[in-house]
Amino acid sequence: MKQSDETVKSIHAFNMALLRLVQTMAREDVDGAAKSLGVGAEVVRLMAATPDSRLAELSAIPQLLCAFRFESQSVLSILGGAAAGSGVAAAGPGVKRVAV
Repeated sequence: MKQSDETVKSIHAFNMALLRLVQTMAREDVDGAAKSLGVGAEVVRLMAATPDSRLAELSAIPQLLCAFRFESQSVLSILGGAAAGSGVAAAGPGVKRVAV
């Protein structure tokens, strides 16, 4: 099997795992899931009600469905060591972004 085929399969598996995690979070605590995921409660409620067949369709796209965000200097410090602090600019109260 080609490496690109393996990559696409890995992306699909990751997307499905992510969607199931989001759905589980949504079913357990709408407000908590909305805050953790950075989306509105309406989106969380939709995810909670989405059937498995639709999750499979959503997971089948060949790109990652998530975006990574780091909201604290401590996480950046752990990931990047001492150099992490040099490229960080405040984006709002308590939110940090890596400068590009």
